[in-house]
Amino acid sequence: METNVSNNIDLSAFLNPSLCANNKQHVSSELPQSVSPAGLRCSSCKLVQYCSKACQSAHWRKHKNICKSDLWEKTYMPGWLKDGQPPSWLDGTGPSNLGPSQYSWGNMPALNILKMKDNEGIDNLHRDMSLLFGASGDLGNVVKTVAELPENYDGECSLVLNDMNFAIVARNAMLLLTALTFDPHTAISIMIHLWYSASMPSKLLRALQDYILPLIDDVCGRINNKEPDSFQAKTWNFGTRSLRLQLQPHEWRQLRNFVKVPAGVTPIQTEATRRRIMLAPERVDYLHRTLFNQPPAVRVATLRLREDGILLPYGASKAAFDTPNPTLFQNPKVWPMRDDASPLAGWEYKEHIRWAPMAVNDVTGSLFFYIKDVLLHFCQRVHKPGIHFGLHCVNATVLPSHLKNHRAFDRIEIWNICDRGYIGAAAALRTFVPLLQPITENPHAALLSLFMTAVTENYDTIGAAQRTIDSVPYVKRFLGSAPHTPTPWTTPSFIRLTTCYCMFGDFENTFKTFVKDNNLIAEMRALGVKPRKPHTIVEPCPLRITLHTSQEEFERRCVGHYSGSERYMEIVRWVGIPSEAL
Repeated sequence: METNVSNNIDLSAFLNPSLCANNKQHVSSELPQSVSPAGLRCSSCKLVQYCSKACQSAHWRKHKNICKSDLWEKTYMPGWLKDGQPPSWLDGTGPSNLGPSQYSWGNMPALNILKMKDNEGIDNLHRDMSLLFGASGDLGNVVKTVAELPENYDGECSLVLNDMNFAIVARNAMLLLTALTFDPHTAISIMIHLWYSASMPSKLLRALQDYILPLIDDVCGRINNKEPDSFQAKTWNFGTRSLRLQLQPHEWRQLRNFVKVPAGVTPIQTEATRRRIMLAPERVDYLHRTLFNQPPAVRVATLRLREDGILLPYGASKAAFDTPNPTLFQNPKVWPMRDDASPLAGWEYKEHIRWAPMAVNDVTGSLFFYIKDVLLHFCQRVHKPGIHFGLHCVNATVLPSHLKNHRAFDRIEIWNICDRGYIGAAAALRTFVPLLQPITENPHAALLSLFMTAVTENYDTIGAAQRTIDSVPYVKRFLGSAPHTPTPWTTPSFIRLTTCYCMFGDFENTFKTFVKDNNLIAEMRALGVKPRKPHTIVEPCPLRITLHTSQEEFERRCVGHYSGSERYMEIVRWVGIPSEAL
Protein backbone atom coordinates (compact mmCIF):
# COMPACT_ATOMS: atom_id res chain seq x y z
CA MET A 1 0.00 0.00 0.00
CA GLU A 2 1.35 3.39 -0.98
CA THR A 3 1.60 6.17 1.61
CA ASN A 4 0.23 9.58 0.67
CA VAL A 5 2.52 12.60 0.57
CA SER A 6 1.30 15.87 2.10
CA ASN A 7 1.84 19.06 0.11
CA ASN A 8 -0.67 21.47 1.58
CA ILE A 9 0.82 22.73 4.87
CA ASP A 10 2.34 26.18 5.00
CA LEU A 11 5.22 26.24 7.47
CA SER A 12 7.33 28.71 5.51
CA ALA A 13 7.53 31.16 8.42
CA PHE A 14 9.74 28.67 10.26
CA LEU A 15 11.91 28.04 7.21
CA ASN A 16 12.53 31.72 6.50
CA PRO A 17 12.47 33.51 9.88
CA SER A 18 12.58 37.28 9.99
CA LEU A 19 16.13 38.42 10.74
CA CYS A 20 15.13 41.73 12.28
CA ALA A 21 16.28 41.44 15.89
CA ASN A 22 13.52 43.83 16.99
CA ASN A 23 11.19 40.86 16.89
CA LYS A 24 8.64 42.23 19.35
CA GLN A 25 7.15 43.80 16.20
CA HIS A 26 7.06 47.37 17.51
CA VAL A 27 9.31 50.42 17.44
CA SER A 28 6.96 52.17 19.84
CA SER A 29 3.68 51.34 21.53
CA GLU A 30 1.77 52.37 18.41
CA LEU A 31 4.01 52.00 15.36
CA PRO A 32 4.29 48.45 13.95
CA GLN A 33 7.63 47.18 12.72
CA SER A 34 8.45 47.51 9.03
CA VAL A 35 8.20 44.32 6.96
CA SER A 36 11.13 45.25 4.71
CA PRO A 37 14.16 42.94 4.59
CA ALA A 38 16.64 43.21 7.44
CA GLY A 39 19.25 45.08 5.42
CA LEU A 40 21.02 46.79 8.31
CA ARG A 41 23.37 45.22 10.84
CA CYS A 42 24.91 46.29 14.09
CA SER A 43 28.24 47.76 13.02
CA SER A 44 29.83 47.02 16.38
CA CYS A 45 29.23 43.30 17.00
CA LYS A 46 28.00 42.32 13.51
CA LEU A 47 25.76 39.78 15.25
CA VAL A 48 22.24 41.01 14.47
CA GLN A 49 20.31 42.68 11.65
CA TYR A 50 17.46 45.18 11.44
CA CYS A 51 14.92 46.22 8.86
CA SER A 52 15.19 49.94 9.72
CA LYS A 53 17.08 52.46 11.83
CA ALA A 54 13.93 52.83 13.91
CA CYS A 55 13.98 49.12 14.78
CA GLN A 56 17.67 49.27 15.59
CA SER A 57 17.16 52.21 17.94
CA ALA A 58 14.15 50.59 19.59
CA HIS A 59 16.11 47.38 20.19
CA TRP A 60 19.30 48.95 21.53
CA ARG A 61 18.28 48.79 25.17
CA LYS A 62 18.10 45.00 24.92
CA HIS A 63 20.86 44.47 22.40
CA LYS A 64 23.54 46.43 24.25
CA ASN A 65 23.78 43.64 26.86
CA ILE A 66 25.32 41.29 24.30
CA CYS A 67 26.87 43.94 22.06
CA LYS A 68 28.97 45.30 24.93
CA SER A 69 29.56 41.91 26.55
CA ASP A 70 33.08 40.81 27.44
CA LEU A 71 32.41 37.71 25.31
CA TRP A 72 33.69 39.80 22.39
CA GLU A 73 37.01 40.48 24.05
CA LYS A 74 39.95 38.86 22.28
CA THR A 75 41.01 37.36 25.59
CA TYR A 76 37.90 36.45 27.54
CA MET A 77 38.28 36.56 31.33
CA PRO A 78 36.79 33.44 32.96
CA GLY A 79 34.82 33.81 36.19
CA TRP A 80 37.45 32.20 38.38
CA LEU A 81 39.98 34.84 37.27
CA LYS A 82 37.55 37.62 38.15
CA ASP A 83 36.98 36.01 41.55
CA GLY A 84 40.65 35.23 42.14
CA GLN A 85 39.93 31.58 42.88
CA PRO A 86 41.54 28.42 41.42
CA PRO A 87 39.23 26.77 38.87
CA SER A 88 37.50 23.51 39.79
CA TRP A 89 39.04 21.75 36.78
CA LEU A 90 42.51 22.36 38.21
CA ASP A 91 42.06 20.03 41.18
CA GLY A 92 39.18 17.95 39.82
CA THR A 93 36.67 19.10 42.43
CA GLY A 94 33.99 19.75 39.80
CA PRO A 95 32.30 16.94 37.82
CA SER A 96 34.05 16.12 34.52
CA ASN A 97 30.68 16.24 32.75
CA LEU A 98 26.94 16.08 33.38
CA GLY A 99 24.17 14.31 31.53
CA PRO A 100 24.03 10.84 29.91
CA SER A 101 26.49 9.85 27.17
CA GLN A 102 23.83 9.72 24.47
CA TYR A 103 24.63 11.38 21.18
CA SER A 104 21.38 12.78 19.81
CA TRP A 105 23.55 15.20 17.82
CA GLY A 106 26.72 14.32 15.95
CA ASN A 107 30.01 14.73 17.78
CA MET A 108 32.14 14.76 14.62
CA PRO A 109 31.66 16.75 11.38
CA ALA A 110 29.20 14.93 9.10
CA LEU A 111 30.71 12.94 6.22
CA ASN A 112 29.67 11.94 2.72
CA ILE A 113 30.71 8.28 2.99
CA LEU A 114 30.05 7.63 -0.72
CA LYS A 115 31.80 10.43 -2.65
CA MET A 116 30.69 8.69 -5.80
CA LYS A 117 32.28 11.11 -8.28
CA ASP A 118 35.71 10.61 -6.67
CA ASN A 119 35.33 6.83 -6.43
CA GLU A 120 32.94 5.01 -8.81
CA GLY A 121 33.08 8.04 -11.10
CA ILE A 122 30.63 9.76 -13.43
CA ASP A 123 30.62 6.73 -15.75
CA ASN A 124 28.78 4.70 -13.10
CA LEU A 125 25.81 6.99 -12.44
CA HIS A 126 23.39 4.16 -13.24
CA ARG A 127 24.94 1.74 -10.74
CA ASP A 128 22.83 0.53 -7.81
CA MET A 129 24.51 1.41 -4.51
CA SER A 130 24.04 -0.13 -1.10
CA LEU A 131 25.23 1.63 2.06
CA LEU A 132 25.29 0.42 5.67
CA PHE A 133 25.57 2.66 8.72
CA GLY A 134 26.22 -0.03 11.31
CA ALA A 135 26.25 2.29 14.35
CA SER A 136 24.65 5.34 12.84
CA GLY A 137 24.21 7.78 15.70
CA ASP A 138 22.33 10.81 14.38
CA LEU A 139 21.47 11.35 10.70
CA GLY A 140 24.41 13.65 9.89
CA ASN A 141 26.36 11.21 7.70
CA VAL A 142 23.20 9.88 6.07
CA VAL A 143 21.90 13.35 5.21
CA LYS A 144 25.22 14.59 3.83
CA THR A 145 25.76 11.41 1.78
CA VAL A 146 22.31 11.53 0.15
CA ALA A 147 22.38 15.31 -0.32
CA GLU A 148 25.65 15.04 -2.25
CA LEU A 149 24.65 12.22 -4.59
CA PRO A 150 25.59 13.24 -8.16
CA GLU A 151 22.77 15.17 -9.77
CA ASN A 152 22.46 12.73 -12.66
CA TYR A 153 22.63 9.61 -10.53
CA ASP A 154 19.59 7.44 -11.37
CA GLY A 155 20.42 4.07 -9.83
CA GLU A 156 18.71 2.48 -6.84
CA CYS A 157 20.32 3.65 -3.59
CA SER A 158 19.67 1.56 -0.48
CA LEU A 159 20.70 2.88 2.93
CA VAL A 160 20.50 0.64 6.01
CA LEU A 161 20.85 2.33 9.42
CA ASN A 162 21.32 0.63 12.77
CA ASP A 163 21.87 1.85 16.31
CA MET A 164 21.37 -0.04 19.55
CA ASN A 165 19.99 3.08 21.28
CA PHE A 166 16.23 3.13 20.74
CA ALA A 167 15.93 6.89 21.25
CA ILE A 168 18.44 7.49 18.45
CA VAL A 169 16.62 5.11 16.10
CA ALA A 170 13.24 6.63 16.98
CA ARG A 171 14.46 10.16 16.22
CA ASN A 172 16.01 9.01 12.96
CA ALA A 173 12.76 7.28 11.99
CA MET A 174 10.77 10.46 12.70
CA LEU A 175 13.14 12.57 10.64
CA LEU A 176 13.12 10.17 7.68
CA LEU A 177 9.33 9.75 7.75
CA THR A 178 9.04 13.54 7.77
CA ALA A 179 11.35 13.84 4.76
CA LEU A 180 9.35 11.24 2.81
CA THR A 181 5.85 12.32 3.87
CA PHE A 182 5.96 16.08 3.35
CA ASP A 183 7.06 18.17 0.40
CA PRO A 184 10.71 19.25 0.77
CA HIS A 185 10.18 22.79 2.06
CA THR A 186 7.58 21.70 4.59
CA ALA A 187 9.75 18.78 5.68
CA ILE A 188 12.78 21.02 6.29
CA SER A 189 10.74 23.39 8.46
CA ILE A 190 9.95 20.45 10.74
CA MET A 191 13.20 18.50 10.53
CA ILE A 192 15.61 21.26 11.50
CA HIS A 193 13.85 21.83 14.84
CA LEU A 194 12.85 18.22 15.47
CA TRP A 195 16.56 17.45 15.16
CA TYR A 196 18.21 20.36 16.95
CA SER A 197 15.80 22.45 19.03
CA ALA A 198 14.70 21.67 22.59
CA SER A 199 11.37 23.45 21.98
CA MET A 200 9.19 23.52 18.85
CA PRO A 201 6.29 25.56 17.56
CA SER A 202 3.08 23.66 18.31
CA LYS A 203 2.14 23.90 14.63
CA LEU A 204 5.12 21.74 13.67
CA LEU A 205 4.24 19.08 16.21
CA ARG A 206 0.60 19.03 15.09
CA ALA A 207 1.76 18.31 11.54
CA LEU A 208 3.61 15.24 12.81
CA GLN A 209 0.60 14.14 14.84
CA ASP A 210 -1.70 14.54 11.83
CA TYR A 211 0.48 12.75 9.27
CA ILE A 212 3.14 10.63 10.99
CA LEU A 213 1.36 9.36 14.11
CA PRO A 214 -1.38 7.53 12.11
CA LEU A 215 1.34 5.55 10.28
CA ILE A 216 2.70 4.30 13.60
CA ASP A 217 -0.74 3.75 15.15
CA ASP A 218 -1.63 1.50 12.23
CA VAL A 219 1.37 -0.74 12.92
CA CYS A 220 0.68 -0.82 16.67
CA GLY A 221 -2.87 -1.99 15.97
CA ARG A 222 -1.56 -4.94 13.96
CA ILE A 223 1.03 -6.30 16.41
CA ASN A 224 -0.98 -6.61 19.63
CA ASN A 225 -0.68 -10.40 19.69
CA LYS A 226 2.94 -10.70 18.60
CA GLU A 227 5.56 -12.26 20.85
CA PRO A 228 7.24 -9.60 23.05
CA ASP A 229 10.77 -10.52 21.93
CA SER A 230 9.91 -10.82 18.24
CA PHE A 231 10.93 -8.33 15.58
CA GLN A 232 8.16 -6.74 13.54
CA ALA A 233 8.91 -4.84 10.34
CA LYS A 234 6.83 -2.34 8.41
CA THR A 235 7.64 -0.97 4.97
CA TRP A 236 6.08 2.31 3.91
CA ASN A 237 6.12 2.90 0.17
CA PHE A 238 6.12 6.41 -1.24
CA GLY A 239 5.84 5.73 -4.95
CA THR A 240 9.22 4.27 -5.95
CA ARG A 241 10.77 5.22 -2.59
CA SER A 242 10.45 3.40 0.71
CA LEU A 243 11.29 3.21 4.38
CA ARG A 244 11.41 -0.09 6.27
CA LEU A 245 11.51 0.00 10.07
CA GLN A 246 12.07 -3.10 12.20
CA LEU A 247 11.36 -2.93 15.94
CA GLN A 248 10.12 -5.12 18.75
CA PRO A 249 6.45 -4.67 19.79
CA HIS A 250 7.20 -2.61 22.90
CA GLU A 251 9.44 -0.34 20.82
CA TRP A 252 6.68 0.25 18.27
CA ARG A 253 4.35 1.28 21.08
CA GLN A 254 7.03 3.51 22.57
CA LEU A 255 7.62 5.12 19.18
CA ARG A 256 4.16 6.69 19.33
CA ASN A 257 5.29 8.79 22.28
CA PHE A 258 7.96 10.50 20.20
CA VAL A 259 5.33 12.74 18.60
CA LYS A 260 3.42 13.45 21.82
CA VAL A 261 4.47 15.61 24.75
CA PRO A 262 3.99 13.58 27.97
CA ALA A 263 0.75 14.44 29.74
CA GLY A 264 1.04 17.32 32.18
CA VAL A 265 4.52 18.31 31.05
CA THR A 266 5.03 22.03 30.55
CA PRO A 267 7.72 24.03 28.71
CA ILE A 268 8.74 25.53 32.05
CA GLN A 269 9.50 22.05 33.42
CA THR A 270 11.49 20.85 30.44
CA GLU A 271 13.41 24.10 30.11
CA ALA A 272 14.40 23.89 33.77
CA THR A 273 15.57 20.31 33.17
CA ARG A 274 17.66 21.32 30.16
CA ARG A 275 19.22 24.36 31.80
CA ARG A 276 20.05 22.36 34.93
CA ILE A 277 22.47 20.36 32.77
CA MET A 278 23.59 22.88 30.16
CA LEU A 279 24.15 25.74 32.61
CA ALA A 280 25.02 23.76 35.73
CA PRO A 281 26.65 25.99 38.37
CA GLU A 282 29.07 23.24 39.38
CA ARG A 283 30.35 23.12 35.80
CA VAL A 284 30.73 26.86 35.27
CA ASP A 285 34.55 26.78 35.40
CA TYR A 286 34.61 24.15 32.64
CA LEU A 287 32.22 26.25 30.56
CA HIS A 288 34.32 29.37 31.04
CA ARG A 289 37.45 27.47 30.03
CA THR A 290 35.71 26.39 26.83
CA LEU A 291 34.53 29.94 26.12
CA PHE A 292 38.00 31.34 26.82
CA ASN A 293 39.54 29.20 24.11
CA GLN A 294 36.93 29.92 21.41
CA PRO A 295 36.88 32.72 18.85
CA PRO A 296 34.47 35.45 20.06
CA ALA A 297 31.67 34.71 17.56
CA VAL A 298 31.73 30.98 18.43
CA ARG A 299 31.80 31.94 22.12
CA VAL A 300 28.56 33.89 21.72
CA ALA A 301 26.92 31.06 19.75
CA THR A 302 27.96 28.44 22.30
CA LEU A 303 26.45 30.39 25.18
CA ARG A 304 23.24 31.19 23.26
CA LEU A 305 22.65 27.53 22.39
CA ARG A 306 23.16 26.56 26.03
CA GLU A 307 20.84 29.31 27.23
CA ASP A 308 17.80 28.75 25.00
CA GLY A 309 18.41 25.44 23.17
CA ILE A 310 16.82 26.58 19.90
CA LEU A 311 18.65 26.59 16.57
CA LEU A 312 17.80 29.88 14.88
CA PRO A 313 19.63 32.96 13.62
CA TYR A 314 20.64 35.01 16.65
CA GLY A 315 18.10 37.78 16.25
CA ALA A 316 15.14 35.64 15.11
CA SER A 317 12.03 35.48 17.29
CA LYS A 318 11.57 32.42 19.49
CA ALA A 319 8.06 33.37 20.60
CA ALA A 320 6.40 30.54 18.64
CA PHE A 321 8.62 27.87 20.23
CA ASP A 322 6.12 26.99 22.91
CA THR A 323 6.16 23.18 22.98
CA PRO A 324 8.79 20.76 24.34
CA ASN A 325 10.41 18.61 21.67
CA PRO A 326 9.03 15.16 22.59
CA THR A 327 11.90 13.33 20.88
CA LEU A 328 14.24 14.88 23.47
CA PHE A 329 11.91 14.87 26.49
CA GLN A 330 10.49 11.39 26.83
CA ASN A 331 11.32 11.89 30.49
CA PRO A 332 10.67 15.53 31.45
CA LYS A 333 13.19 15.22 34.29
CA VAL A 334 16.05 14.12 32.03
CA TRP A 335 17.96 16.09 29.39
CA PRO A 336 19.26 13.20 27.25
CA MET A 337 22.73 14.56 26.42
CA ARG A 338 25.94 15.64 28.07
CA ASP A 339 26.40 19.29 28.91
CA ASP A 340 29.08 19.70 26.25
CA ALA A 341 26.79 18.48 23.43
CA SER A 342 26.28 21.09 20.72
CA PRO A 343 24.69 21.24 17.26
CA LEU A 344 27.93 22.95 16.19
CA ALA A 345 29.91 19.74 16.72
CA GLY A 346 28.11 17.79 13.99
CA TRP A 347 29.11 19.98 11.04
CA GLU A 348 32.37 21.34 9.67
CA TYR A 349 32.84 24.95 10.76
CA LYS A 350 34.58 25.97 7.52
CA GLU A 351 31.56 24.77 5.54
CA HIS A 352 28.75 26.34 7.54
CA ILE A 353 30.36 29.69 8.37
CA ARG A 354 30.15 30.60 4.68
CA TRP A 355 26.37 30.64 5.14
CA ALA A 356 26.47 33.44 7.70
CA PRO A 357 23.95 36.19 6.86
CA MET A 358 24.83 39.88 6.58
CA ALA A 359 25.48 39.67 10.32
CA VAL A 360 28.74 37.81 9.69
CA ASN A 361 29.33 36.98 13.36
CA ASP A 362 26.02 35.11 13.64
CA VAL A 363 27.39 31.57 13.95
CA THR A 364 24.02 30.03 14.92
CA GLY A 365 22.57 31.77 11.86
CA SER A 366 25.26 30.34 9.60
CA LEU A 367 24.60 26.85 10.96
CA PHE A 368 20.83 27.27 10.53
CA PHE A 369 21.10 28.35 6.90
CA TYR A 370 23.74 25.71 6.10
CA ILE A 371 21.68 22.85 7.55
CA LYS A 372 18.62 24.24 5.79
CA ASP A 373 20.47 24.01 2.47
CA VAL A 374 21.81 20.50 3.15
CA LEU A 375 18.34 19.31 4.17
CA LEU A 376 16.84 20.87 1.04
CA HIS A 377 19.19 18.85 -1.17
CA PHE A 378 18.52 15.77 0.96
CA CYS A 379 14.73 16.10 0.80
CA GLN A 380 14.74 16.87 -2.92
CA ARG A 381 16.82 13.75 -3.51
CA VAL A 382 14.62 11.45 -1.39
CA HIS A 383 11.63 12.64 -3.42
CA LYS A 384 13.25 11.24 -6.56
CA PRO A 385 12.83 7.58 -7.50
CA GLY A 386 15.03 4.86 -6.14
CA ILE A 387 15.87 5.86 -2.55
CA HIS A 388 15.23 3.16 0.05
CA PHE A 389 15.88 3.32 3.79
CA GLY A 390 15.98 0.49 6.31
CA LEU A 391 16.20 1.06 10.08
CA HIS A 392 17.18 -1.43 12.79
CA CYS A 393 17.66 -1.17 16.54
CA VAL A 394 19.95 -4.01 17.62
CA ASN A 395 23.43 -4.53 18.98
CA ALA A 396 25.88 -4.20 16.10
CA THR A 397 27.26 -7.71 16.70
CA VAL A 398 23.91 -9.34 15.83
CA LEU A 399 23.00 -7.02 12.95
CA PRO A 400 24.20 -9.46 10.23
CA SER A 401 21.51 -11.96 11.27
CA HIS A 402 18.89 -9.31 10.43
CA LEU A 403 20.41 -8.66 6.98
CA LYS A 404 20.60 -12.18 5.59
CA ASN A 405 18.70 -11.34 2.41
CA HIS A 406 20.50 -8.07 1.74
CA ARG A 407 23.13 -7.74 -0.96
CA ALA A 408 26.71 -6.95 0.05
CA PHE A 409 27.38 -3.27 0.72
CA ASP A 410 29.40 -0.78 -1.32
CA ARG A 411 30.16 1.25 1.79
CA ILE A 412 29.98 0.32 5.45
CA GLU A 413 30.41 3.00 8.10
CA ILE A 414 30.66 1.79 11.70
CA TRP A 415 31.49 5.05 13.48
CA ASN A 416 33.68 4.47 16.56
CA ILE A 417 32.59 1.01 17.72
CA CYS A 418 36.16 -0.18 17.07
CA ASP A 419 37.22 1.79 20.16
CA ARG A 420 37.90 -0.27 23.28
CA GLY A 421 34.96 1.38 25.02
CA TYR A 422 32.59 -0.31 22.56
CA ILE A 423 32.97 -3.72 20.92
CA GLY A 424 36.61 -3.27 19.87
CA ALA A 425 38.32 -3.48 16.51
CA ALA A 426 38.60 -7.26 16.23
CA ALA A 427 34.91 -7.92 16.98
CA ALA A 428 33.79 -5.05 14.75
CA LEU A 429 35.80 -6.29 11.78
CA ARG A 430 34.63 -9.89 12.20
CA THR A 431 31.05 -8.61 12.29
CA PHE A 432 31.08 -6.30 9.30
CA VAL A 433 33.77 -7.47 6.87
CA PRO A 434 31.57 -10.34 5.59
CA LEU A 435 28.94 -7.74 4.63
CA LEU A 436 31.37 -5.70 2.48
CA GLN A 437 31.67 -6.14 -1.27
CA PRO A 438 35.09 -7.39 -2.37
CA ILE A 439 37.05 -5.20 -4.75
CA THR A 440 36.34 -7.66 -7.59
CA GLU A 441 32.69 -6.55 -7.43
CA ASN A 442 33.31 -2.88 -6.68
CA PRO A 443 36.94 -1.68 -6.61
CA HIS A 444 35.83 1.31 -4.53
CA ALA A 445 33.89 -0.58 -1.85
CA ALA A 446 35.19 0.23 1.62
CA LEU A 447 34.53 -0.07 5.33
CA LEU A 448 35.04 3.20 7.21
CA SER A 449 35.89 3.12 10.90
CA LEU A 450 36.58 5.95 13.31
CA PHE A 451 39.00 5.59 16.21
CA MET A 452 38.14 8.40 18.58
CA THR A 453 40.12 7.32 21.62
CA ALA A 454 42.90 5.08 20.27
CA VAL A 455 45.54 7.82 20.23
CA THR A 456 44.71 9.33 23.62
CA GLU A 457 44.50 5.88 25.23
CA ASN A 458 47.88 4.98 23.77
CA TYR A 459 49.38 8.19 25.13
CA ASP A 460 48.03 7.16 28.53
CA THR A 461 49.94 3.90 28.12
CA ILE A 462 53.28 5.37 27.07
CA GLY A 463 53.08 8.10 29.67
CA ALA A 464 52.81 11.86 30.03
CA ALA A 465 56.54 12.39 29.56
CA GLN A 466 56.48 11.14 25.98
CA ARG A 467 53.42 13.22 25.20
CA THR A 468 55.16 16.30 26.58
CA ILE A 469 58.15 15.65 24.33
CA ASP A 470 55.89 15.15 21.29
CA SER A 471 53.97 18.35 22.07
CA VAL A 472 56.88 20.77 22.51
CA PRO A 473 57.15 21.87 18.83
CA TYR A 474 53.38 22.49 18.68
CA VAL A 475 53.31 24.49 21.91
CA LYS A 476 56.10 26.72 20.58
CA ARG A 477 54.42 27.06 17.18
CA PHE A 478 50.91 27.98 18.33
CA LEU A 479 51.08 29.06 21.97
CA GLY A 480 54.60 30.31 22.55
CA SER A 481 56.45 28.96 25.59
CA ALA A 482 54.62 27.33 28.51
CA PRO A 483 54.04 29.56 31.58
CA HIS A 484 56.38 29.51 34.56
CA THR A 485 54.64 31.44 37.34
CA PRO A 486 53.74 30.61 40.95
CA THR A 487 50.01 30.66 40.05
CA PRO A 488 49.86 29.53 36.40
CA TRP A 489 46.07 29.19 36.41
CA THR A 490 45.89 32.99 36.38
CA THR A 491 47.79 33.33 33.10
CA PRO A 492 46.10 33.17 29.67
CA SER A 493 48.96 31.07 28.29
CA PHE A 494 48.41 28.39 30.94
CA ILE A 495 44.68 28.26 30.25
CA ARG A 496 45.33 27.87 26.53
CA LEU A 497 47.92 25.18 27.18
CA THR A 498 45.68 23.08 29.43
CA THR A 499 42.80 23.38 26.98
CA CYS A 500 44.75 22.69 23.79
CA TYR A 501 47.32 20.23 25.11
CA CYS A 502 45.39 17.20 23.88
CA MET A 503 45.40 18.62 20.34
CA PHE A 504 49.19 18.34 20.04
CA GLY A 505 51.40 15.34 19.47
CA ASP A 506 52.79 12.76 17.09
CA PHE A 507 49.39 11.20 16.46
CA GLU A 508 50.28 9.12 13.41
CA ASN A 509 53.16 7.25 15.07
CA THR A 510 51.04 6.85 18.19
CA PHE A 511 48.24 5.32 16.12
CA LYS A 512 50.72 2.96 14.45
CA THR A 513 51.76 1.82 17.92
CA PHE A 514 48.09 1.22 18.76
CA VAL A 515 47.64 -0.86 15.58
CA LYS A 516 50.74 -2.92 16.38
CA ASP A 517 49.87 -3.44 20.05
CA ASN A 518 46.39 -4.66 19.12
CA ASN A 519 47.63 -6.91 16.29
CA LEU A 520 45.20 -5.25 13.89
CA ILE A 521 47.13 -5.94 10.70
CA ALA A 522 47.21 -9.68 11.41
CA GLU A 523 43.50 -9.55 12.26
CA MET A 524 42.78 -7.84 8.94
CA ARG A 525 44.96 -10.24 7.00
CA ALA A 526 43.04 -13.19 8.46
CA LEU A 527 39.79 -11.58 7.29
CA GLY A 528 41.09 -10.80 3.79
CA VAL A 529 41.10 -7.03 4.23
CA LYS A 530 43.70 -4.28 4.47
CA PRO A 531 43.86 -0.52 5.05
CA ARG A 532 43.31 1.56 1.93
CA LYS A 533 46.07 3.98 0.99
CA PRO A 534 45.47 6.69 0.12
CA HIS A 535 42.04 7.34 1.61
CA THR A 536 39.32 8.37 -0.85
CA ILE A 537 36.49 9.21 1.58
CA VAL A 538 38.05 11.25 4.38
CA GLU A 539 41.57 12.18 5.45
CA PRO A 540 42.98 9.84 8.11
CA CYS A 541 43.17 12.66 10.70
CA PRO A 542 40.94 15.43 9.32
CA LEU A 543 40.96 17.48 12.53
CA ARG A 544 44.64 17.18 13.32
CA ILE A 545 46.78 20.23 14.03
CA THR A 546 50.11 19.98 12.21
CA LEU A 547 53.13 22.27 12.21
CA HIS A 548 51.92 23.48 8.80
CA THR A 549 48.45 24.44 10.09
CA SER A 550 47.82 28.17 9.91
CA GLN A 551 47.23 30.11 13.11
CA GLU A 552 43.76 31.00 11.82
CA GLU A 553 42.89 27.34 11.29
CA PHE A 554 44.26 26.49 14.73
CA GLU A 555 42.00 29.10 16.31
CA ARG A 556 39.00 27.61 14.50
CA ARG A 557 39.87 24.15 15.82
CA CYS A 558 39.90 25.46 19.38
CA VAL A 559 36.11 25.35 19.63
CA GLY A 560 36.19 22.57 22.20
CA HIS A 561 34.32 19.82 20.36
CA TYR A 562 37.21 17.62 19.18
CA SER A 563 40.57 16.39 20.44
CA GLY A 564 42.23 16.59 17.02
CA SER A 565 43.55 13.03 17.39
CA GLU A 566 40.44 11.35 15.91
CA ARG A 567 41.66 8.81 13.34
CA TYR A 568 39.72 7.29 10.43
CA MET A 569 40.67 4.06 8.71
CA GLU A 570 39.35 2.97 5.30
CA ILE A 571 39.45 -0.80 4.80
CA VAL A 572 39.02 -2.78 1.56
CA ARG A 573 38.24 -6.48 1.15
CA TRP A 574 39.87 -9.00 -1.15
CA VAL A 575 37.99 -11.99 -2.58
CA GLY A 576 36.66 -14.38 0.00
CA ILE A 577 37.23 -14.71 3.73
CA PRO A 578 39.13 -17.65 5.20
CA SER A 579 36.66 -19.93 6.94
CA GLU A 580 38.79 -20.09 10.08
CA ALA A 581 38.37 -16.31 10.47
CA LEU A 582 34.57 -16.52 10.65
